Amino acid sequence: MSLIKTSECRKCAHSHIDDTNKAKVIVHCDVNGRDYIYGQYAECEMKKTRKSKTTKGEPNGKRN
Repeated sequence: MSLIKTSECRKCAHSHIDDTNKAKVIVHCDVNGRDYIYGQYAECEMKKTRKSKTTKGEPNGKRN
């Protein structure tokens, strides 16, 4: 599971953003069944994390 900022939930089809109260915007995640405050970090099972490919023997995958 990866952590994402709830501002990225705007792109997700599994979230609903309730902005009726502008002081406290709530993001509801259908996958987790939880509510988050807009701007905090949330656990996301739908977000795929891609690991960077490193070249063996070279630091940070930098190639010449």
